[in-house]
Amino acid sequence: MAFTDHRTTLAVGGDLSIERAAEFLLEMGPTGRALREADPALRPVVAAAVRDAIAPFHTPGGLRMDGAAWLVTGRA
Repeated sequence: MAFTDHRTTLAVGGDLSIERAAEFLLEMGPTGRALREADPALRPVVAAAVRDAIAPFHTPGGLRMDGAAWLVTGRA
């Protein structure tokens, strides 16, 4: 999925089905990196686990999950 497609999918009112959300999570961040370095046979197992984990958060309005981020900077 290209970044333009991700933008459309993630927009308010976008088409964020469980399948598309799982695919996004499998491509991006630490999960994507781990899967790129892992045995390809592992991908379907992880994909099923990701779909199961996000299924309770899927609503008619899309995928709704709480989120948080820490931004840490330092200076000597």
